[in-house]
Amino acid sequence: FDVEDGAGIGDPDGGPFDRGPYDGGGPGDGGPGGCEGGVVIDRVCHRPPPPERELRCVRAALEVPDCVDRDGDCFVVGCPPEVPPELATLWADCDDASPDRAPGAAELCNGVDDDCDQAVDEDLGLGDACDGPDSDLCAEGVVVCAADAIGTVCDDATDDTVETCNDVDDDCDLATDEDFALGTACDGADGDACVEGVVVCAADGTATCDDTTSTTVELCNGLDDDCRNGVDDGYAVGQACTVGVGGCARSGLYQCNGDGSGV
Repeated sequence: FDVEDGAGIGDPDGGPFDRGPYDGGGPGDGGPGGCEGGVVIDRVCHRPPPPERELRCVRAALEVPDCVDRDGDCFVVGCPPEVPPELATLWADCDDASPDRAPGAAELCNGVDDDCDQAVDEDLGLGDACDGPDSDLCAEGVVVCAADAIGTVCDDATDDTVETCNDVDDDCDLATDEDFALGTACDGADGDACVEGVVVCAADGTATCDDTTSTTVELCNGLDDDCRNGVDDGYAVGQACTVGVGGCARSGLYQCNGDGSGV
C-alpha cells in the first residue's frame, strides 16, 4: 500500500508498503481482518495511522534509503544513479540545510520559498494596493510582509485624506462632498434675511452660499419683503393717527400708501 497514491487503505498497488503478495486475507488487505481506518506499513496495520511526518519518514526510508537527508525532514538530495528519477524528484528537498523548508511546509512571508514549489511568498498579495489604519478608505498603501513573517500588513504611511468640497470623493467612501449639504437653500451676504441662494463648493474646498440677488428692501405692502422682523417692519402700519384740527380732526389707523414707500 502506497500511502500517498490515493489508493484505498489496504489496497495493493505494487508500492514499497505492500511488502509481500496480496492474499486477500492478511492484515494489510482490505478484506476480512483488513486495516480499515488505519495504514498498512510493511504488511503491518497501524491503527490509528501514525502522524503525517512519521509516515513520510517511513516511506522515505523505504523508497529512497540511499539519498542524503542532512536536515532530517525526510526530504532528500544527492540520490545515487540507481534511484529512479521520478522517486528522486518526488522526494527532492529544495534546502537540505533547513528542516523548515520542504515540500508541504507552510509558506511564510519572508522572501523564501518555504514549501519548495519554486515560488516565493505566493498567494499573499504582496504589492497589492491597500488601505492602512488611517480614517479614510483610500488604498494608498501596499501589502508587505509582517515583521514576524506570519502574514502581511498594509504599509500605508500617508495621513488621513479629508473630504473637501470639490466634486471629488477625497476620502474614498463612495460618497462625494457628503459633509457639505450642497444644494440646500441659503441666505447670502446681502442685507436681507431671505433664503434666495443655494449652497455650493467654494474655490478653497469649503462650502459657500451662492446668492447673487441684491438686498431685498422692506416695502409697505403687506409683505415681509426682507424676510426679517415681520410684515411692513419699520412702518407705523396699524398705529392710531389723527388728521386735521379742531372740529375738522379725524382719527384713524396708519396704512400703506399706494406705491409702498410709506404710510
